[in-house]
Amino acid sequence: MKNHKLYRCLIIRRAVLLFSVFLMLEVNAATNQKTGFEKLIAQADVIAVGKYTDVASAWDKKKIYTTATLQVENIVKGDAGSIIKIKVLGGTAIHPRLNTPISMNVSNSAKFIVGSSAVVFLKKNNEDTYQIVGMSKGNVTVSTDEEGERYMGGGIKKIAASKNENTGNTIIHHEKMKLEQFVTYIHSLLQESK
Repeated sequence: MKNHKLYRCLIIRRAVLLFSVFLMLEVNAATNQKTGFEKLIAQADVIAVGKYTDVASAWDKKKIYTTATLQVENIVKGDAGSIIKIKVLGGTAIHPRLNTPISMNVSNSAKFIVGSSAVVFLKKNNEDTYQIVGMSKGNVTVSTDEEGERYMGGGIKKIAASKNENTGNTIIHHEKMKLEQFVTYIHSLLQESK
């Protein structure tokens, strides 16, 4: 009976010790992890601003791939030409034997629209194409307002503060983030990571 209690006590001690070590490792890992946006920047070989000039889907063996052509306006990170081909899984293409359109959807995949602008986070493929890093998160749309000012789409906003002239209180509010501010922010994170 005594041995049984001693054995149970040792098992409980080991379990508590293992659980404590596990928690310490998890806390350490969590504090060393980068945010999702910082991961996009770190994983991307190329970050570019550009406009989609062509989007086409085709069968490649038993899968459909969509290839988008990006006319590059600005390279924020890496090295690439003035035209980038981006290839992603999914799309709609004519089946080679059935001769009918077939769609293959990939959830959370990047969507491309001819004439739209975007900031893209890219990884080089083995061929002459790139793939989007982070699925749809790596293809951030750029919108243009009536005055021609360019803003980040996809819900990217900056937090701003202003003073109420009557009360002197600080008011915190969200503003649309301008494209230039977004690019500057990426540059600052790239500098910090060096």
